[in-house]
Parts: sequence; C-alpha cells; structure tokens
Amino acid sequence: MKISDLAKRSNMNISTIRYYEKQGLIHSTRHQNNYRIYQDEDLATIQFIKRCKQSGFTLGETSTLLTIKDNKADHVCQEAKSLTQNKILQISSQIETLKSMLTALTQLEVLCCGGQHNAKFCQIIQSLEME
Repeated sequence: MKISDLAKRSNMNISTIRYYEKQGLIHSTRHQNNYRIYQDEDLATIQFIKRCKQSGFTLGETSTLLTIKDNKADHVCQEAKSLTQNKILQISSQIETLKSMLTALTQLEVLCCGGQHNAKFCQIIQSLEME
C-alpha cells in the first residue's frame, strides 16, 4: 500500500509516518517509481506506536518496545514491565508536580479581585515579585 493508503487506514498524517520511518520505527520498500510501499504489518506497527504514545511512552521507549515485540524470543517480559514501571514513576512524579502547581495557582488566584484596577495593586503580581 502507498503512504496515503497507510495514512488513511491508520488515521495518521503522512508527515508523521515519514517521521516514524526516518526514526527507524517503521520501514518501507521503494517501488520502481520511487513510491514508498508498506505492508499490512506496517499498519499493525503504526497502531502499536499509537497505543504506546497514548500510554505516555516516548519514541525511544516505543522503539525499545518495538524491538521486544519484533524479537519476542530474544527478550523477557521483565524488560517491558521494567519500562512500564519506570513510566508509571515518571508520570506519578509529573502528577505531583502538576498538583503543586495547581495549588500555587489556586492560592494566587484567590488573592486577586480580578477588577479593572491598575495592575500596580494586583496581589498576584505582588506575590510573584516577593522573594
């Protein structure tokens, strides 16, 4: 199938597919007219990549997971589990950081009247200026 067909079937932009190919995540063959030709397994790989992205994995982590998927006999489950556990820890840390940011912003928002007064009286700005 041509790249346009793969894009339609995978619901992905052509430029994204080209990028994934450039990154070595998928591979095409070239037809005599120099068109990229993809197989059904490339569609499955694109869908795998999309699920990895939805789960929060980076392209590097996705590449590792693809290597495990494509060479299952050479890998053990612990490799995928370890990668997943590390991602859980990273996301948990990001959630805690976002919660702290939300608390700080909520506290700042309460300080301000939100009126049409000159900003030199804005409690948000004054609080952010304090050391």
